[in-house]
Amino acid sequence: MRTEDDKKAERKAQGRRLAAARLNLGLKGPKEAATLFGWSKDTYPQHENGTRGIGRAAKEYAEKFNVPEEWLMRGHNPPPWAIGAELSEEERRGEAEHFLRPWRLYRAMTPEDVADAVKVPVDVLLAWEAGRQEISDKWLRRLAKTLGTTAGAILDVDPNAVPSSLLELWLAHTEGQRRIIEVAHQLRTGTGG
Repeated sequence: MRTEDDKKAERKAQGRRLAAARLNLGLKGPKEAATLFGWSKDTYPQHENGTRGIGRAAKEYAEKFNVPEEWLMRGHNPPPWAIGAELSEEERRGEAEHFLRPWRLYRAMTPEDVADAVKVPVDVLLAWEAGRQEISDKWLRRLAKTLGTTAGAILDVDPNAVPSSLLELWLAHTEGQRRIIEVAHQLRTGTGG
């Protein structure tokens, strides 16, 4: 039987998904969405902040925001841009002392996507993300390549704390520096590829 705490947590999660869908359309606040779509300026914000369940309004919200209704209601079948978007900052990072999960979510990849790409079982990836298992340098480099970032960024940079345009500029600069170092090494050692 569901407790009142379970129901409250479900309403909060639905509200975070609604907010993520609104933000995906570029709407700044709940009242702006309510005005645009003709919804109650009292009720819609309550749905978004989780004080009221979305219930029968879910179908209309899903249509207007162009998202699956089952995602709004239960988090199933998320649109690619929304993987992890409904999670709070604490849920994104988890207990780990690194930012592997936030980077995976930033790249809109599922645990299965990343595990397949780096060739590890999903439960190993989830253990790394949760901080239950240490990530060796070898796996950190593979994860960084898969996630289009650096090993150092996985350890030290929360991608959600930096504007995405700045983050991508930094990553492009980092990749350029890495290539220059590789070419310089090849010229110095006479190796090449």
